[in-house]
Amino acid sequence: MELEEFVKTLPKRIAMKAYRCESLFDVMMLFEAEGIDYPEDLIAGTFFVNPIRCPYCESVNVVEIVNSDGSEGYRCLDCGQLFTI
Repeated sequence: MELEEFVKTLPKRIAMKAYRCESLFDVMMLFEAEGIDYPEDLIAGTFFVNPIRCPYCESVNVVEIVNSDGSEGYRCLDCGQLFTI
């Protein structure tokens, strides 16, 4: 299971905090602080944690977008910049 799949099942407030975490340890601490039971594979370290960061402001508060030509990219919700990886 990927972390993103699990996070989508959480309340939005907690999901947004999880997306901003910089490490698996931070995610686990967030879940423990919020009283969330997380899957065993998170403890085993098999969850995928790799936040996309804005190259302009280093924020992890980004969303994936699809451009009108069908290409995929990202928009930073903090600074508004568009970018691809």
